[in-house]
Formats: sequence, structure tokens, C-alpha cells
Amino acid sequence: AAAQRLLDSLHNSRISSIDGRDFSMTVSFGVCVFAGPPQSSPDLKDLARHADELLYQAKARGRDRIEVEIFNADC
Repeated sequence: AAAQRLLDSLHNSRISSIDGRDFSMTVSFGVCVFAGPPQSSPDLKDLARHADELLYQAKARGRDRIEVEIFNADC
């Protein structure tokens, strides 16, 4: 939800350069969610690694998008 709000906000924003030209930005997100019991939570490095892989998937699939997956040990 937070990533979608940020993406929407950037779509509606115009940035002005010093010389007066306007431009917009796009953004891609990789979001990895752990939904299991706290006692089986994965290492933060594993979550970050998978989120990074999802980010590159988002870029490869056309950029300006969000890729989300539930984390499991097989990732």
C-alpha cells in the first residue's frame, strides 16, 4: 500500500529544473513480505536479497511498477 501511494504520488508530480524545464519520474519497487510466525522469521539479509531481485524483475517487466511476493524459504 505504501509503495503504491508513492508510485501514485510521483505520477502526479512535476519536477522543475533550474532552467525551467518540467519532467516527471518513475519508480519501481520490489516488496518481499514475510507472513509466518515470528519464531520462524527469516534473516533480514534474505528478505532484502529477495526484495532486490523483485526490484530488478519490476524493471525488466517495464519499469514504473511494483513486484510483490510472499517470502518463503525456497526463494
